Amino acid sequence: VPPTSRPTRPPGACSRTEATCQNGECIPRAYACDGDFDCTDRSDEQNCDYQYQCQPNEFQCDNKKCVLKVWRCDGDNDCGDNSDEKSCSPNPAGSPCRYDEYRCLSGDQCIPKSFQCDGEFDCQDKSDEIGC
Repeated sequence: VPPTSRPTRPPGACSRTEATCQNGECIPRAYACDGDFDCTDRSDEQNCDYQYQCQPNEFQCDNKKCVLKVWRCDGDNDCGDNSDEKSCSPNPAGSPCRYDEYRCLSGDQCIPKSFQCDGEFDCQDKSDEIGC
């Protein structure tokens, strides 16, 4: 029995660890359907079944990207679509904390958002390091 030969890829074809853009570009497979346009023709974000679920310490952007909650309302466009900077008010309704502060789970303590997930317990209830 003759040995079976593997089919050869045409020149310029992407490897198994890469995704092929419609224009023929190759990008890492992990970059396809990740919420960021990596192909110059933007085809890596077409026909995606976005099933993104952000972590408890993350904010889900309108474009389905996940960014840290501490980056929400910080004046920087971290999402790429500016959705992390929308609907920012000095004091969110019902919260004793300002938009740039994290409200500890105890409800009676506010700390700067930059203190959340920094590896140090700043809330008395230690909730600022949960889910980091």
